Amino acid sequence: MMKKVLATSLMILIAILMANVYTKSSQAASAPNANTNNDLDTIQPADVANNQAERSCANPAPAMAATCQAMEDEILASTVRLLMFTPIMHVEGEGYRIVNSMGHATVMNGRYLVTHNHYDETILSMLLQEDPDNLITVNIYNSNGEIISQVPGQMLKVLRVEHETVVYDLGEKDGIGYLTTLGIPSAKMLSLPSVSLEAGMEVAQINWDGSSTHVDWVRIDATNTQADTPIVNVSNCILKGASGGGVFWQGQHIGNNWSRTDKCDSGLDIGDEIVSTVALNSQTVIAP
Repeated sequence: MMKKVLATSLMILIAILMANVYTKSSQAASAPNANTNNDLDTIQPADVANNQAERSCANPAPAMAATCQAMEDEILASTVRLLMFTPIMHVEGEGYRIVNSMGHATVMNGRYLVTHNHYDETILSMLLQEDPDNLITVNIYNSNGEIISQVPGQMLKVLRVEHETVVYDLGEKDGIGYLTTLGIPSAKMLSLPSVSLEAGMEVAQINWDGSSTHVDWVRIDATNTQADTPIVNVSNCILKGASGGGVFWQGQHIGNNWSRTDKCDSGLDIGDEIVSTVALNSQTVIAP
């Protein structure tokens, strides 16, 4: 009898010990370990750099390629090139120069063109007077270099002139924005302070090769103010004639190419030197 009691007690004791071991093991398995790094929650500096690279459209990762191409297509679709010419001759040195002017522009709200303000002074002065003698002709080209319309200067109204930006108005045709009737879509527009720009941000900058227009993906080098106009600087050479072309952040127009340095014509490697200036949109530019 005593042997049976001892055997039973021993079995109960073994069962209790085994239960305690199982409970501690389960708790250890389910409890977080303070000394273990969780790779899903901890972002290392290298991860940040990799994420920026993955989001870049300058050299897009496969997952970003389609998105970047779609943005480029939208930007180019809303971009036009303007060639303004007259029969007026100016004396220049020992010869003569036909008065003409050129630049790129971005379509806004179906009828407006946002561009630079340094078109030929004679032409801009005539446009401000609504070209009373009807001497100006304006050719409008798409980004492929194809002429899509030719209009008299009297049709190109100067809606707004700012230190580094001009807004032209082509009016409506049958109640529809003239540029919309040409099949040109309008860009999405942003102005300060709706967007906060910082050095290092990637933007899309309109450029061209002398015949057709393209997009350069570049990073902002610096933000500044010039003659009370907010500007950003980039170390990217634009070809003469790209002035007025839009600069876009995440597919939205934020400003226009305003100036470039002579070093862009030197053929030298510019490295990280700032060579072009972008005039940012004011609130009045995008709210005609």
